[in-house]
Amino acid sequence: MMSKFYIFIILLLFNTSTILFAQNTFINDFQSFSVETKKWPHFKMFIHLNNLKNYTPENVSKWKIKVNFGGKECRVLNAGQFSKMFNQPNHVLLIIDNSSSMKPNIEYTNQAYKIFMDGLRENSYVTLVSFHKPTSSNILGSRLLAQYSNSFYFLKDINIFSRMTQRTYLWDATYQSVVFFDDYIKDFQRSIVILSDGRDVGSHIRFEKLRKRAVDSGIPIYFIDFSKPGNRNKDAYQICKSTNGFYAASSDPKKLADIYFTILGKINNQISLDCQFPSVSYKSPPESEINISIFDGKEKIKGKKYFRISHERADEIKYFSKLRDITDFSLLPTDRKLKKWKTYQDACWFELGVASIMQKKWKITDKAIHSLENSQEIFSLERAQQLKILKNRVQENSQTTLLINDFINDFYSSPLIDENIWKLVRWDIFQEKEKDAKFWSHKLVNKYPWSRYSDDALSYLASLEIKNGDFFKAEKFYKDIILYYNEGDMFGQTLLELSKLYVNQNEIGKAERILLENIDKFQILDLGGQLYYQLASIQAFHQNKYLQAVKSIDRYLKLKSVSSGVSKIKLLKADIYWKNLFLFGKAKDIYKNLLNSKNINSEIRMQVQSRYEQLLTSTTPKYQLKLLEKKPNEEILIQIMKKNNWSIGKELPEKFLLLAKSFMNNKEYDKAVQITQAVARDYKILGVKDRALYIASKIYGNQGKYIEQSKTLESLLTQYPGSILSIPARRSLAESYLEQGNQKDALTTYEELLSQIDTNYYELASIKSEYINLVKSARVFIKGKLKGSLINDYSDMKIIIHQLPSSKIIATTKPDRYGNYSIDLLLGKQYTLIVEASGYLPLIKNLDYRNVISSKNIQEKLKLKLTKAGQIVTLENILFDFNSSRLRSESYAALNEMVRFVKNNPDREIEISGHTDDIGGLKFNLKLSLNRALSVARYLLENGCSLKNVITKGYAYTKPVATQKTEEGRAKNRRVELKVLK
Repeated sequence: MMSKFYIFIILLLFNTSTILFAQNTFINDFQSFSVETKKWPHFKMFIHLNNLKNYTPENVSKWKIKVNFGGKECRVLNAGQFSKMFNQPNHVLLIIDNSSSMKPNIEYTNQAYKIFMDGLRENSYVTLVSFHKPTSSNILGSRLLAQYSNSFYFLKDINIFSRMTQRTYLWDATYQSVVFFDDYIKDFQRSIVILSDGRDVGSHIRFEKLRKRAVDSGIPIYFIDFSKPGNRNKDAYQICKSTNGFYAASSDPKKLADIYFTILGKINNQISLDCQFPSVSYKSPPESEINISIFDGKEKIKGKKYFRISHERADEIKYFSKLRDITDFSLLPTDRKLKKWKTYQDACWFELGVASIMQKKWKITDKAIHSLENSQEIFSLERAQQLKILKNRVQENSQTTLLINDFINDFYSSPLIDENIWKLVRWDIFQEKEKDAKFWSHKLVNKYPWSRYSDDALSYLASLEIKNGDFFKAEKFYKDIILYYNEGDMFGQTLLELSKLYVNQNEIGKAERILLENIDKFQILDLGGQLYYQLASIQAFHQNKYLQAVKSIDRYLKLKSVSSGVSKIKLLKADIYWKNLFLFGKAKDIYKNLLNSKNINSEIRMQVQSRYEQLLTSTTPKYQLKLLEKKPNEEILIQIMKKNNWSIGKELPEKFLLLAKSFMNNKEYDKAVQITQAVARDYKILGVKDRALYIASKIYGNQGKYIEQSKTLESLLTQYPGSILSIPARRSLAESYLEQGNQKDALTTYEELLSQIDTNYYELASIKSEYINLVKSARVFIKGKLKGSLINDYSDMKIIIHQLPSSKIIATTKPDRYGNYSIDLLLGKQYTLIVEASGYLPLIKNLDYRNVISSKNIQEKLKLKLTKAGQIVTLENILFDFNSSRLRSESYAALNEMVRFVKNNPDREIEISGHTDDIGGLKFNLKLSLNRALSVARYLLENGCSLKNVITKGYAYTKPVATQKTEEGRAKNRRVELKVLK
């Protein structure tokens, strides 16, 4: 592990004598894109968009995309689907030349690995290919390690290079990697990055074969050449150009660190288009021009390229097409023709074997197996064994299990090992061998945690524990999926199943919490709609959090305007408005819009029609109308009925409330409160309970019981936001808070009130006046003094206040010449204070007054530090998500001050360091702290800073500034620091 990482910015123009590029660094349109055609007539296009982060699901849903391939208009199957266009994970193969001449550069190659690990999109993979010396027990030439990006770092130790010689050449490794990607990695955006000094690149294969296979596969290759000008690799330049990749070379290895970020940007700033060619007459992609245009409502972006694959690839695609529909194997090409295809011969034999097994043509199957066993290509032996397993499964042969066991033993380091263990699990499940299925599931999870099938195995184990009644173990398995495999359908399905498990166990709080903790990921999951529906249902029907339920639904509807789940969740929202929040007009509008919608199935339409008809005949649901005519349960109400000889009827609740008001007017407060509380408990219906609560709040106010008054009003507003009393109730609540000396909650209540009332409300002017007066008095009055070395006059400095989370500037001031300053801020808010002072380190201070409830005087001393070697400052308010290196939006004010400082001090060498508390292991916290420092550096890079003199480090919890025994101390230890090195 290297001790430090140098991070540099890519310059817009490099010195042409030291840097070579295959293409322009930044592409405003997409004249460069790659195409993958193996599933023809379906094909994928990976397009680079420089301003990718500016697009949202809402505006992408309105895009108009046209793809023309060889004069044919193609369908774009994922058009408008943000998650399937923008959030596809990347798989990057990082091939590092470990020859002796590269040893001086090992620090910078390790740096590349860390930058890619931290910088790729979530749920991506970085696969490291490193070479090692063969031993007597392991004569293979190299190994492949794969780790999750932005997740727990699983080690995938696989030797995919089963046909390498004692000496491993770089182009051999690259060719094997291309085959690995082309044949086994289907659903990722794929890239290969090579770091080499240009020497000893040689190969046992023809370079042209490598270039052809790479171009055919649509995999871009990026080559970083550390060599001096005389040793530069022309073949590397050519293959990068041919594959729409990127080539850079320099005699100064440090400068090449700049390129890592450029390549990272090119990989991340891609969208994926799933397309379908319209004509069945084309059995393989035509050699022709591809034109594409995207119109986003404001401007149209166009791109084009000439597309060509090898004849061998075209023949392979045609062959695969024939195999899909084959019934007469005599019509297939001869073995002699197969041998001419060379590059794709193994793939064709394997597909022929699969097709023959499906048709039960066993002689052809055996021939395919024999050919693969005698092949010298990569993965040939594994493929032969795969066919044997499939053949025996189709024949329902008892030898299937033995064959899979043999595969596991013989190819324990194969990339197919996990797939075969999962096949064995499925086979045992099919054979109802639960004990064996459980054994192999545990083996898969424990030995191959990186596997794409491990989450399936964990889910199966969880289902067994639920079946056996051990909910604790089931919960653990589900939590492991959520923690380690936070991607794809299984992750979404697990969230759903775990929340259901909690609901069934009556642990409603846990059910809601597990969904809320992962709600940001819902939008990229196919089950996102179901998860939002589950969350809203839990909040509405199990917790009576009706407003929160509506907010959850609205969050989903902002992301999805049209989908199969939208009608169902809109119906739920309308039901909550009608039956729980009593906002009848809003409910009616939703029902009406649903009935006019074309995207609604018949079952939901019938439900909507029924609800709508009920709502038209009575705004109050029928089950609630019956409550008016029932006999009271409260003893005090029964006694009042007997005493006054009142009978049961719709008018009875009103009589109780009138009696309570008369007691209140006569200052018999205890009797009045008892009646209103009894009515509120007995008649849970709009127009009765809300009035009872409102009268009760008035009684408490008359008694000076302001805490009881505010609680009663809060209950009214939560349960009945649609009540005609909501406006006077909210105003009374603000007044009640003020009586308690709570200006903070009064402010919030007035803000909610002003957003709710109509401009024609008769007391609007009076309410506005009350609010303005409160804003003037509800302040935190700050006085302080700036201090710093070698300062004679402070008046040239500027103090800027940003309000969080928006980071909007809400105040600026200047100190006097002696450094004295004063400023007042609205209480109940959080701020970032920044002092701009030339020649001094950034002074960024967190001002958190969210718990200040009334006006207060505060002293804040601010100490400036000179920009000189050895000085350290804590960069406050640079905030991250829990256990993550993802920057929160509240950080932008502090980060922008960092941008200003770095731009103004380009010659200073500085260190950005991340620090954590001591919760969790040292290894995890070292990675977390380093990744957080890298996130800050990347923000600077993306905002135009030159980072060639910036070092990032992660110290975990090894340098605490406070105790680790209290939460307050741990919070101080979680920080990012800036240190001046020279």
